[in-house]
Parts: sequence; C-alpha cells; structure tokens
Amino acid sequence: MKTLVFGQFVVCILLGVTIASVHGTNGCRAQFTCGSCIQFNGTCGWCLSPDYAGGSRCDTKDRLIKNGCLGEEVFQSINSAHLQKNRKAWKKRLLQPQKVTLQLVPNTGYVLPVKAFLLAKNKDQRLGGHVVMSVKAPAPLKVTMKSDCNNNHPSPIETSSCHGVHNGQTATFSFTILTKSCFPKKKTIYVRANNMKKTQLVITVKAKCECDCELKKPKNNSVNYCNGKGKFVCGQCECDLGVYGRQCECADHSKSEMEQCTRRGDDTVCSGNGECICGVCHCLPDASGNYRFSGRYCSCDRMGCPKFNGSFCGGPERGECHCGQCGCRENYKGQACETTLKSEKCIGSNGKVCGGNGICEQNQCICEKPFYGETCEEFDDEPTLRKYCIKSGSIDVCSNRGTCVKGSCKCYQAGYLTNQTFKGRFCECDDYRCKEFNGKLCGGFERGTCNCGECRCREGFSGPDCSVSIFTDQCRSKHGKLCNDHGNCVNNRCQCQFGYTGRTCEQYKGLHRNLTRYCIESGKTDVCSNRGRCDQGRCICDQSRHGNGKHYTGTYCECDDNACQRYNGEICGGHKRGLCSCGICLCRPGFFGPDCSTIEDTDKCMSSNGKICSGRGKCVNNNCKCDQGYEGPMCEELQHTTDEYTPYCIQRDSTEICSNRGICKRGRCQCHRTPNALNGTFTGRYCECDDYSCPRVKGKLCGGDDHGKCICGKCRCYKNYSGAKCTDDHSEHRCTSENGKICDDHGKCVNGKCECDELYTGPTCEKYDRVLHARTRPCRKSPGAPVCSGRGVCIEGLCDCYLRAQHTVQLYSGEYCECDDYNCDYYNGEICGGADRGICVCGKCQCHNGYLGSDCSGSNSTEGCRATNGRLCNGKGLCEHNKCRCEGEYLGPTCEDCPTCPGPCARLKPCVLCRVFGTGSFTFERCIKCEPIILVDSIEKLPASRDGQFCLFLDEADSCRVRFVIERKVGGLKVTALSRKECPSLN
Repeated sequence: MKTLVFGQFVVCILLGVTIASVHGTNGCRAQFTCGSCIQFNGTCGWCLSPDYAGGSRCDTKDRLIKNGCLGEEVFQSINSAHLQKNRKAWKKRLLQPQKVTLQLVPNTGYVLPVKAFLLAKNKDQRLGGHVVMSVKAPAPLKVTMKSDCNNNHPSPIETSSCHGVHNGQTATFSFTILTKSCFPKKKTIYVRANNMKKTQLVITVKAKCECDCELKKPKNNSVNYCNGKGKFVCGQCECDLGVYGRQCECADHSKSEMEQCTRRGDDTVCSGNGECICGVCHCLPDASGNYRFSGRYCSCDRMGCPKFNGSFCGGPERGECHCGQCGCRENYKGQACETTLKSEKCIGSNGKVCGGNGICEQNQCICEKPFYGETCEEFDDEPTLRKYCIKSGSIDVCSNRGTCVKGSCKCYQAGYLTNQTFKGRFCECDDYRCKEFNGKLCGGFERGTCNCGECRCREGFSGPDCSVSIFTDQCRSKHGKLCNDHGNCVNNRCQCQFGYTGRTCEQYKGLHRNLTRYCIESGKTDVCSNRGRCDQGRCICDQSRHGNGKHYTGTYCECDDNACQRYNGEICGGHKRGLCSCGICLCRPGFFGPDCSTIEDTDKCMSSNGKICSGRGKCVNNNCKCDQGYEGPMCEELQHTTDEYTPYCIQRDSTEICSNRGICKRGRCQCHRTPNALNGTFTGRYCECDDYSCPRVKGKLCGGDDHGKCICGKCRCYKNYSGAKCTDDHSEHRCTSENGKICDDHGKCVNGKCECDELYTGPTCEKYDRVLHARTRPCRKSPGAPVCSGRGVCIEGLCDCYLRAQHTVQLYSGEYCECDDYNCDYYNGEICGGADRGICVCGKCQCHNGYLGSDCSGSNSTEGCRATNGRLCNGKGLCEHNKCRCEGEYLGPTCEDCPTCPGPCARLKPCVLCRVFGTGSFTFERCIKCEPIILVDSIEKLPASRDGQFCLFLDEADSCRVRFVIERKVGGLKVTALSRKECPSLN
C-alpha cells in the first residue's frame, strides 16, 4: 500500500498554526477590551497584570513583555482542534478522521489535514480512479481545500477532487476553515467523499470571541483597584457611568479635563506619550523603560538633545537636556555644551575667544583653517583665501550672505526689518526665522534669543519657542492647579480667561453678556471682518479664499497674507524675494517694488566693514538712505548741527551734543532709539537717560511692573515697595491680625494679602476651619502629621501630590505623598546607577532587567546562559550569576550536551516518518505536535552548512532509506527532509 508524501505547505499547517487576518499588528494597540483584542488579529495578546503601565494592554506578546508585562500574564487565544473519532478506513468509510471539534478565533483560520482513502472489495476492482470531496458549511464559516493529489502536482493546488488515484492509494486534503465574525451557537460542517449518501466527516466549530477572564464573574466594586466605582475585569477597571481613570478615580463631569491634556493645535492626548488622569498628563516610559518625555503635555523629549562625546549635552557635568535643547552649566556653552568658557588664555586682542576663529578647549585654542597661533589671530598668506569662506558641499562664498575678507566671512544684514546680521562661520545662520510665542521671536528677549534659526531659551524657559516656563510657583493655587485651570501661566504670572481674575484666576467676575463688540474693528460693523467667528470676544479666522492652506490674520481677521501682488505667478515674487503681510509685500534685501519684482543694485551702498550703508540705513536705487542721526555716503558719520541753538543741547559739565545719543535741532535734542529696546528711545532733555539699564529681578526690570518702573537708569518704586530693585515689600501691615501677628502666624503675606496655611481662612488667617480638618483627616499619615505630608492637597479624602521641587515632570507619590524619587542610593554618581540601570521609586531603587542591588550596581544578565535555541540553559537547568547549573544528565555551558541522551537524528526519526511518509510509531495526535519540516525533491537541495547535522536511516517497514538535515537556528531547530525514499530495486 502506497502512502501520500506530505508537501511543505501541509506540514506547516498540521500543527494547527493560526492564519492571521489581513489586519496589521499595529491595530492591536487600538483595542480596549480583551475580547476585541483577540478577535482583531491572531498575533494580538492581552496583559492581565493590574499594575501594567506600559501603554495599551493589547499588543504583540514580545512588545507587552518588553514594556513590562510578565510572560505568564500575557493572554493569547489560539485556534485549537480536538480529535473525537479517527478510526481506520474500510470500504464504507473513506475519510479520516471522522469527527473533529474546532475552537476558532474570528479573523483567523485553522488548517486541518483530511485523508481520503480509495478502497474496493478486492484488489482487482476500482472505484473510478478519482476522489471527489463535497462540503456543506453554514455562514459565516468558509472552507477551502488544497491537495497535491498523491504527488500528481508539484505543489498543493486549490481543488476539491483528485484524479488518477487508484485502489489502495490515499489523497490528503488540507481544509482551511475560517470565520470573519462571531456567532453565538455551534456551527457544523458536513463532508462527504465520492457522492456517498452518508456524511463521513463532521466538523463542529465554536467561536472564541471572549477571553477566559471575561467569562468569569467580575469582582464588583473592587476596593483594591477600582475605588469602589467599577468592576475589575481582565486586569483593568470597567468604571461606572460618570467615572473614568485607570482606577476609576476621576469624575467625568465635563470634557474639559481631557482637553487640559491636549495641547492647542494637536489632536493627540498627552502627545501620544502618556495618559490623561483627571486632567493631568502622566508620561509613560518608552520601549526601553526610560521616562523619556516630560512637560505638561508629555511633549518634551529628554533624549532629543544633540550629543557631545557620546553623551547628551556633553554629560551631566556640562549640561542637562530640557525639552529637546541643552541647558548648559556654568563655563559651558554651545548646542551640545561642547564649548568651555574656561578660556583665560584664549582671549584674543579683539576681546573674542580665540579671536573668533576657533574654539577653546582646556584653556587652549583649537583654530579653524587658515588661522593659527595662540589666539588664532594669524592666518596663512596664500594667493587666495576664498576657499575658506565656502562651506563644505556648497559653491557659494559666505552662503551669498556676506563677503570674504582674509579667509573669513563678513556677514550682511539679516533683513531690512532688523539691525541684526547673518551669523555663522559661513554666514549660514540668521536670527529671524525662529518660532514665535505671543507674537515675539522665542517669546521675547526675556524668554530667549534666536540663534541660527533655533531658539536658545534663558534659564527657566524651554520649548522650541521658549513658551514653557518652569517658574510657575506664583501661578499655583491652594489646590495645586496652575491658574485654577482658568488661564495660562506666563512669566510666573497668570493670564486669566475671560470672566476670571485674581492672582491665580480664583475669582469669577462673570462674563460680559455680549462679547461680540470686542470682535468688531473700530469704525466698522462687520464681526471679524466677515472672515471668521467671534469666540468669547476673540476672532477665530477662517481659511483664506486664496487657498494654499493659509488663514486670514489680524485681531479682527482684517489681513489676507495671500492678497499681495504677484510676480512670475508667485506672491511677492516668491519666498526668496519677499513675504506678504496684510496685503503688502515686504521685500527682502536686494528687491523692491509693490511685487518685489525689481532687483536693487547695492554695490555703491557697500561700506568698508562689509555692511550695506554701514548697517545704519537702507539702500534705495543704489544710494544710502541713512537712519536718523547718521550721514555720509555710507552713513558712516554721526549727524551734527552747529547752529546758534547747539549750546542748549549740551549738558552742564559735558561737551557731547545730546550725550552723543541724538541730534540737536533748534536747541532741542531728538534722541536716537535705544540699542536694547525694540521700540524705546533715549529720554531726557539731553538724551542722558534710558529705561533698560535698571537692576533686574528674575529677568524683570525693578522687580516687574507691579513693583516699580525704570526711569533714567534708576528704579522708581510703587507704593508698598522700596529698595534699589523695588523688592522690599512694606505691605505687611495689611496682613497683621488683631493680636499683632502677620497672618496670625498661619500663613504668609504676599502683595498685601495673606496666603493662609491649610485649615486656616480669613483676611488674616484668624479662622480655623474644623470642617476642612475633618475632610482632610484621611489625608494625614498620623493625627499630628501635615496634610499629604505637606507635598499635596486633599481632594475628597485622597491626596493629590504636587510636582517635585526643582522639576517640572515628576510628582511626589504615595498614599500620603510621602514618597519621592531622588533619595535613592547612588552608583557611579547617578541615582540608581542612571536611567539605563534603574529608577528611584519612593526612596528605593527599582532596577531594570539585568541589574540588581540597592543601587542597581549588580548585574543579573542571562546572556551567558542562553542556548542556541534561545532558551535559558536549554530549559535543562537554572541560570545563576550568568552561569548555568544543569540538571540530570545534561552538561555544557548552556546544558546542551547530553552523552546518554538519544541523538537528534534518532529523536526526530519518528516525526519525519509520520509527517513526511505517514508511517512510523507515532499516532495521529502525537504526529501533529511535531516540529515543522521543510521538503526538497533532490539530495542536492539539502542544506550543506557546517552547522547542520546530516541524518540517514532505514525505514524498517519497507527497507527504504530516509535522508534529512537538522540545523540549529535562533528559537529552535530547522529540519529539511528529502520528500522521497530511496528504495532498493525489486530485481
């Protein structure tokens, strides 16, 4: 009796491998229940651990384990088959098996091998020489069949019949059974062969649409996880109506809390890097376990800074990474804090570090070519030095933004709207293309400066536009919220929304009944110029009718930045010629005209210092038009007047006209603009005063607008303030209680008002709030302890912890906010050995995989124990201190040697016989559990690698030789067998 040779396709599917759906695995993360997770894709798994914090619970098994879910906590539902009847074939039973029960997950398929035997009453009779399969499958089940028809086809084809199959032979069909949807009751598939009346194979199919944990009765009002407000199902809380959050701790009274977690202009909650809990973003670790993102919206990338010497910002001794930009420590600077300022010997004669032609390292100059010398002030006198003015990969001298003088670029003016110049070694940088905040580059001079197109934020500010401020202590209310969630904190002061007022926007004064009038331009009647809508007194402009994705602009949407004249079909001649601003073209240097179409000659305007009109005027028709106070062909001279009124412009005991800060006209000084103020001028009768050189406090002149004003270089303090910086507060008499104590010793006086300690109220904190004391009792660790350990506020009997001091991301933690994450043990100068080794949680180090100890200084790596099949100690021992302790007869570094065990050839012989040739001692149930086998049709195609093991043996059933090769691969063995036996000749 001949038997069928299993093709490669059939061998793989005999294992019952799940056929995944067409959905990608990325869609796993969008599933929110265990049932929807296993239905989406056969590769999706669900994490059952209640403490899992690695993002979506639905993901591939490898990603879930990588993000912190234990392997035994990952639930995956797979297709399975239960064999109920598998009797031998006889003349009235042509199919094997006869009865099978399948458990099928939607959107996946299961492949079942079915043998069709052709038997007659005696060997001389035939049954037509063919096998025909008839299948009846109810919806939504779908059945397809493939077969190589007893090697009549090179590979299996989709068919329901095989011809040329004679008496005593067998044809094997692979039935692929799948469903795309769930069904409540069992479905039955009936299979017959050769038009026989009775059903010969019955396949009962059950739909697996729910996880095992969903079928169990959930724990109602779980105290441990759901705060008594939901059910604990499959490792997560299903919250009651009106409640949300990971542990049902948040009240869903409005949508504003989720909106607080979404940055304006971004539709992704917490920037996709965290989860929103009660209106606050809690940033999640990345795939490597590092808390990479921070900020209010988890949008700041701590690892997005440039590196120097292989470390972010040069390492902690040079600087720290704040929201993608380096904040350099004292004596260091540069985008990656690569430059040191310890440069006493590096200062050149021109006062610049290394003469401006190099960098200073360890108090020695490293010069750029062609400069050399101790301070890089000497240069090679070659025939031409223009090559040193051309950036690598470019052909433009000084990037077409300057002139080359002795091998160095002298940069032009950056734009006619500013007095600043292009910058950089090759004039490649400008300082007017940075992002704006509040209508100012980098948020204004107090927040940051523009350097080479990127904002360099001052201390206390961060972000690509310096819009993020870490000075928010004055904006935080008694409940720990910034501006009471009714405004934005700017420069440590609250900018309240309409209808709210107070230092922290705590007072509600009621919105105006009609705010539309604030959206109408003076002298007009159209709301928002008929180009937008009015929202709480502010215009939200529509998209421009000219398209291009731009919008109308202006306070009243009165401007259209696409309505300017066009040249060569482009607005203002294109981006290189000019920009459209409110219907008017602002031409770049070298172009003029209403559409910037005219090219301006500037050769006669170029002064000896390489600047147009010496940087003190504009070039019009190739002639300099000087700024006020300057004259000469190149505006190189100060303008003076010598009429009879000139002495009236000279201050006593001085010889300078208008203090050399203005010009004298008919005995009166007209002062020039101050160099450090955008719109201000010098003041005073003789231009002797300015209003920008007064002392500053936290970057604010005279302590800020509330404390005083800078007049003629000195602070003029307002009422209740005094001192050279207007920082001395004399308003404490308003805070004095009846017993003569400031705020009754239960608070502090700020701007003449008492900010009371917890449990105390009143104008001078004289009232004790017993009701509040009763409410906050659950928030005290002990009867005499402060509420929430003084690190948070008590809300409905639960502690809401503050942000950690001197940080903007991490919170105090614990039931009473008693924990912090900066008091752990140090290793190599870093907490818990650094972010790569572990993190500090409540004063104790939680080490990452591979590290151990109180400071994560030890290592528990297992790489030395990993066998070639990927298993630790080959599954035959224990890994201790990165070495294997083998069990039983197994030996070797990874327990892969076994002198007394059967060899791999003998061990895999029964599988090859049953899987490839249908013979051997293994039963059908044991056979389908064997490893997959790859088939080839010639000896030459067997693998010939050095690591492979060649196997050859005789099949005792027919004395034929069988060949196969075993190769060790990562994750297991690879078996390749010859698809035909080598039988001796019958002669």
